[in-house]
Amino acid sequence: MSILWGDGYWKRACSFRVGVAYLDGAAGLPPVIFGRGVYARSVLEAWDYRNGQLIKRWRFDSAKSGGKDTNKDGKANSAYAGQGNHSFTVTDLDGDGFDEFMYGSMAMDQDGYGLWSTGLGHGDAQHVGKFLPDREGLQVFRCLENDKTMVALHDARDGSVIWKKDGTSDNDMGRCLAGDFMAEYPGCEFYYYQGNIIRADGTEITTNTKGIKGGCAMAIWFDGSLLRQKMEDNIINSMASGSAFTLWPLDMSSVNGSKGNPSWYGDLVGDWREEVIVPDATKLKEVKIFSTWYPTDHKFPWLMTDHQYYMSCVNQNVGYNQPNNLSYYLGADLKSDREAWEAAGYVATAIQEVKSGLAVSDGAHFYNLNGQRMTTPPSHGVYIHKGHKYSK
Repeated sequence: MSILWGDGYWKRACSFRVGVAYLDGAAGLPPVIFGRGVYARSVLEAWDYRNGQLIKRWRFDSAKSGGKDTNKDGKANSAYAGQGNHSFTVTDLDGDGFDEFMYGSMAMDQDGYGLWSTGLGHGDAQHVGKFLPDREGLQVFRCLENDKTMVALHDARDGSVIWKKDGTSDNDMGRCLAGDFMAEYPGCEFYYYQGNIIRADGTEITTNTKGIKGGCAMAIWFDGSLLRQKMEDNIINSMASGSAFTLWPLDMSSVNGSKGNPSWYGDLVGDWREEVIVPDATKLKEVKIFSTWYPTDHKFPWLMTDHQYYMSCVNQNVGYNQPNNLSYYLGADLKSDREAWEAAGYVATAIQEVKSGLAVSDGAHFYNLNGQRMTTPPSHGVYIHKGHKYSK
């Protein structure tokens, strides 16, 4: 068994990943996704739960011959072996409206055929989001531990390398992080343990990250600025203003050993900043939720309404916890809040014309000016129907 799956160290030959993915688009029911194998053979399956039964939708096996005629990158199934992570990411990588399943240095299309494989091998951390605001689509930032490549930034559509950083010898780069942490540089910054901070264009800022408080584990929107803060070892720390919040004196515990991650974090309240959920120190008595008290001048949509962010939250703590990221850019170099609203798909328009006299029988889809669907036709006021504004 150990030869087939990579090695027999501890549980690695029997390590599974389980999550969900909207393989039929956001309107469909998400199947359950299973993955097994990291260092050698990788097997991925999608199962639907319908009418009390589990039905297998598809199976991909890197040990199965063939694949050049069916995998989207034209590579054989064997090119997908040894490319797994200790986590996975589910999101619409190629912008076709359907979720893909990124297992590490490889990604599966929604139909169970390979989308791409970079061949860069295993890594412990992967981050998918809108890190380069001027580049189309999403990007993938990963750290690696198989060869000389320490970190690489990829185009999410096809896995192509935008830039990468190589060492002088084989390495085990166990941590990396992406986010807009420094307002003086456009786009996001990227860094990895014991390496320099990297700007969006791939150039390095000569500041070694080993001594930076907050570590390389998680990125969080917690204070009132558009910058993200770093969260590790039970400390939320801003590279711009210093410590934002220290959790460890508050009778709590973390997960993932040396990474010190929370059990879960995300925008629960809906004010676009993110809450942190942890158990008490005994992990038996209480669940604690910490929310920000920092004021902010910014307003954005509830982050959970972004599909990329929502899927980050759903699958966040599969294996090694991975940070949440958006499909649109949110950072200090936004020209206005409106820019992010529009990128998120919300286009603010003024009322150009108000019509009257709409019959109640003319459809049942009525919305108030907050965009909320009304269960019954309105009796008075201004409302929206089929994209037009009416008064009654």
